[in-house]
Amino acid sequence: MPQPYTRTVAASAPRTSTLVGTEETNQGWHGVIYFLNVTGDSGNVGETLQLVVEALDPASGNWSAVTNFATIPNSYTGTKQYQVFPSEVQTAAVTDLATQALLLPARWRVRVVHSGTGTWTYSLGEHAVV
Repeated sequence: MPQPYTRTVAASAPRTSTLVGTEETNQGWHGVIYFLNVTGDSGNVGETLQLVVEALDPASGNWSAVTNFATIPNSYTGTKQYQVFPSEVQTAAVTDLATQALLLPARWRVRVVHSGTGTWTYSLGEHAVV
């Protein structure tokens, strides 16, 4: 049986462009939880961040979005938690928690998409769960 694991996808640092995580191979995990900790916003009105989970198409080698979570506005600081799990049900409204009831692909990666060129400071942590 696979064991849950945690890792740092990206340590806290200022960034001005989209962060692309490394390709991951599913070792029998059912889902994944991401923690996006924003400690500095871009300061540019209208700019956003968006967490995207992508699957690798084995035929073409292209990446395709499994889910695009809601955007984070430029005025936000704090920690957002994103959960992708096939039987996921959000039973109560919880601030800074977003869930998607989706399968975790055989090969996946995560991206934090920047809508502009402003500087955001954040870290991204990950838990793969069985």
